[in-house]
Amino acid sequence: MPNGAVEQRRRGNYHNSIVSIWQGGVEETAVCRQQPRAAPENLCFKTNRVETISFFDKIRKSFSRSISKKKGGFVYRRTANSIPKISGYFDFSKIEKISMASAVVLAADYERLKHFLNEVPPTINLRRWNPVVVTKLNQMGFFNILGHQPDENLLIQDGDFLLMRILRSVNSANLSQVDDALMELGAFVSDDESAIDEKVTHTLSIVSEVMANVTQHAYRNEVDFTYNHLSSFWVSAEANRAEKTLRIVLYDQGATIPVTYPILDRTKRVTRFLERVLRRAPKFDYEDDGTYIRAALRYGGSRTDLDYRGKGFPQMIQLLGTLGGGELMVLSRGGWCARASNGKVTSGSYPCSIGGTLVEWKIEL
Repeated sequence: MPNGAVEQRRRGNYHNSIVSIWQGGVEETAVCRQQPRAAPENLCFKTNRVETISFFDKIRKSFSRSISKKKGGFVYRRTANSIPKISGYFDFSKIEKISMASAVVLAADYERLKHFLNEVPPTINLRRWNPVVVTKLNQMGFFNILGHQPDENLLIQDGDFLLMRILRSVNSANLSQVDDALMELGAFVSDDESAIDEKVTHTLSIVSEVMANVTQHAYRNEVDFTYNHLSSFWVSAEANRAEKTLRIVLYDQGATIPVTYPILDRTKRVTRFLERVLRRAPKFDYEDDGTYIRAALRYGGSRTDLDYRGKGFPQMIQLLGTLGGGELMVLSRGGWCARASNGKVTSGSYPCSIGGTLVEWKIEL
């Protein structure tokens, strides 16, 4: 083949486009060498679970490759005055809706990358992002990780909503700040403006206990982790005064329920349940994950009452039943289990991992 034809073919394999990049300072024009990878229009683990989990799996693998190579350099400059270049990016301008839980997981993945590489990819074409998505991410503190000056206020009010920004905690002992914030959220939706009513106080005390149980043993020394992780927890919450609801999201990158639950000293009823439901020959690696999460929500502790991932979930289920409404969703590794407001429990699994354990409560007060 003639040299000219070879060169033309090589050029045909490249994709060059002009983009705008932001790294916390002034926006710059840059050249992108690859086609962007589009994000789902609806980034939500509840209403668009398959696409959302798959998208985060791609982000995690991409970031992990950079971490394992100890190579950042997301923006390349031949000289100080030359036009910057990037190899590719995830196109967040395609996102029309983003849930609180998705924003928390996104923040955790970016913070993990920043911890190990001391940098994150630039924000691409920010002016093209949906304004609603930008506002929500900004209120939750996502842009602080990307270089924006952090807001000193943990709680932000927007009409009938009071939002607790994403808070990272290194261990369960540091959750006192979350407890204080939840009390303020409870007061926001309480009937009595001068004091939090008894039902709200009781509810928040149980939520705090469950959060402590969920986080206390997430990072176990005997567990091998697929990806480099931060021994941290990410929490956010929102109070809706008009609907009198609290929504709380908790995420960690630690040992998952499907990893720790199978090795427990279980009671006979739990063993019978698992033997009846588990697949004899799973079609993919994580197919039984949803079953283990469902068992954790249904039965809770082991015979010897050892600490494990999932302790406290039956208590949360009981609380939702007592209140007469509310929802609970748990995603851990490749599985999920959800309790709807009518009490119906569903579960399932996917070939992709969420990279840890995500818990979301919606409490109707």
